[in-house]
Amino acid sequence: MVKKKKCRQYSNECLKYEFIPTLTNVQLPLCLVSNEAVKPSRLSDHLEKMHSDKVGKPISFFQGLKAKFENRSTVGKLFGKFALNADKGLLASYKVSLLISQCGKSHTIGETLVLPAVKEIVSTMLGPDTCAMVKSIPLSKETISRRIDGMAADVEENAFGRVNEHRICNNEEVVEERLFTGNVTTDTKGSSIYKRVEEFFQEKNIPLTNVLACAADRAASMIGRYCGFIVHLKSAIPGIMVVHCVIHRQHLVAKHLCERLHDVFSTSSITTMMKNSNVYS
Repeated sequence: MVKKKKCRQYSNECLKYEFIPTLTNVQLPLCLVSNEAVKPSRLSDHLEKMHSDKVGKPISFFQGLKAKFENRSTVGKLFGKFALNADKGLLASYKVSLLISQCGKSHTIGETLVLPAVKEIVSTMLGPDTCAMVKSIPLSKETISRRIDGMAADVEENAFGRVNEHRICNNEEVVEERLFTGNVTTDTKGSSIYKRVEEFFQEKNIPLTNVLACAADRAASMIGRYCGFIVHLKSAIPGIMVVHCVIHRQHLVAKHLCERLHDVFSTSSITTMMKNSNVYS
C-alpha cells in the first residue's frame, strides 16, 4: 500500500526561516534568497548552511526583506502605473473638453491656453517634477473635437432612448431637454424646415405622431397660413396643439400695451431705419 504523501501548509512560522508564500499560490513557499522546501527541518538547514550570516536574526529583519521584495520595481508595476496615468489623462481630457464645449470656446484653446496654464500652476504649486503627469493629458484641437462629438453622440443616444421609452416623462417627472439642432441647407421656407424635421424623425425611427404640441414664433415661414411649417405639421398630425414660443414672449406682451407706447416703438423703428440708410453715409 502506497503511503499517502503529507501536504504541508504554509504558516507564518516559516517567515523566521526567510520563506514567504508566492503571489500566485499561497501554499507554495518562496525563499527570500532561494527556493527550497517548506519542511521545518529543511528550512532550518537551509538557513544555517546557505545563509549562515543571517542565523539568529530577529523576525523583524526578515519582515524588512519581505517588504523590500514586495515593493521592488517590476515590469508589470511599471506598465500598470503607466496605464493608470493614461486612464486619468483620458478622463481629464474628457472633462476639459466638456468645459470647453459648455463655454463655447474654440477647440484650439485646449493646447494653446489650458494645458500651458495647468503646467504652470502644477509646477509652481507642486514642483517641476509633477509636470510629466500633465503632459499625458491629450488636449489637441482634433482630440477636443472627437471628445465633444463622442459626448454629444452619447447624450443624443440617451435622449432618443428616453423618448422611445417614456415620451415626455421620466421617473414620473416631466422632462424638458433639447432633442436636436439641425441645419437647413437649402432655404428657410416652411416646407424646407418641415422636411428637415421629418427626415430627422425618420432617421431615428421616432413616429412623428409622438409630437403632442409645437411652439413657434411669429415668423412667416413658421405660421404662414398656406405654406408655413405649422401647416405642414398639422397635415401630418391633425390633433397637434400649437402655442406661442415663450422665448419670444415679448411679441405677446406688446399686443396688450397702450397705443402711446406703440407710437414710441414706431417712431424708434423709423429713426433706426433712417440711421441705417444712405442718408447718413
